[in-house]
Amino acid sequence: FFDSGEKAPRSEGGGYGYVTAKQIEWYENTVAQLRENNMGENIPSMAFQHIPVPEIYDVLNVVPKGTQGAVKGHGSFGGNYYVLNPRLAHGDLNEGPCPPDVNSGQFESWVNQGDVIAACFGHDHVNDFFGVYKGITFLQTPGVGFYSYGDADKHGIRIIELNQSELNYTTKVVYYGDLIDEPVPAYLKSTGKQMFSIILIGIALVLAVAFTIAALIIRKKRSKQRKNRISG
Repeated sequence: FFDSGEKAPRSEGGGYGYVTAKQIEWYENTVAQLRENNMGENIPSMAFQHIPVPEIYDVLNVVPKGTQGAVKGHGSFGGNYYVLNPRLAHGDLNEGPCPPDVNSGQFESWVNQGDVIAACFGHDHVNDFFGVYKGITFLQTPGVGFYSYGDADKHGIRIIELNQSELNYTTKVVYYGDLIDEPVPAYLKSTGKQMFSIILIGIALVLAVAFTIAALIIRKKRSKQRKNRISG
């Protein structure tokens, strides 16, 4: 498991966070120790982190704007439009992946170490594709929470079943719509704009309560001052 951070420093151009050189060093030292404990053989491993690596775009194809199903890239990839490369990837690509603009060499380290067979990412709420690049499978997982952007029916989870005897795995995405026969309730279909409105209303209510309390305190204080002047 890697902590992929949140935001990159402005001095590095900003953008989303990434796994740092120090974290990569920890990973490589850990792999070396596991390899030594396993008589010099790598232990097949899966990596899990929130933000995908920039190489996620290597399982996509650049296409002209307006191509059916194409999505606009994000960040340093924002100048192009993409679809899944059918030779490398399958599933749903509904938004441009949002990796960091800084490539810290994490994926290259995985390739060099040779132990990672798959990497599972979140971050992009409406993507649920998988793709293979340089022997490593990228597993993109959709958002599970309802109060975020995307079709409520397509909010779900990724199930990974490990086969211990053969050291491999199977995986599938299960959606809310796969589990519940009834339509998704309207209150679970809040869009990003609706959620933003709800947040603004909440802030307004908090401020209104705060101002009311402040006004009562000031009123009480002035009333006390008037009584003191009358007494004086």
